Amino acid sequence: MPLYTLQELQRLSTEVANPFREVLSVPPKPPAKVSATGLKLGFRIQWPQVDGADGYRITMMRTNNFAAAEDQMEVSGEQTVGATWFYGDIAAVRQFTVQSFKRLNTGEKLYSEPVYPFASATSKVDGGAADSAAVAPQGEPIAPSGAEDAGDPGGIGKIT
Repeated sequence: MPLYTLQELQRLSTEVANPFREVLSVPPKPPAKVSATGLKLGFRIQWPQVDGADGYRITMMRTNNFAAAEDQMEVSGEQTVGATWFYGDIAAVRQFTVQSFKRLNTGEKLYSEPVYPFASATSKVDGGAADSAAVAPQGEPIAPSGAEDAGDPGGIGKIT
């Protein structure tokens, strides 16, 4: 029986594991449905949780054209099912889609397909009680994460 050095064993184990990289690198499923609501100077985007997702990428578009995305943001965490996007403009019509992602040990992210059809909403001049708290698609309140980004008016205002 031959004896192997530690370096040879590492090389052999890497060569054996490589064929399985494709199997282990499967992106998560996309969220089942995305909804968007117009708020005072912004939007609320919601989606159902995806098992196995490490986070979500939300894409905002002026038209139903994913390739011409106007802005994107990512939120981490399996429990995240919504985001509030303060846009700083009234009567702005935007389309939204969400992709779930999974992080690999290499630091890469594997993204699901975007959710079609895109959700659409129009920002409002004034808000109301409905604008004060995010509600999950199942009707359960979402606890705010406390994460905020001061950013510019065209960026993220608060993630819930």
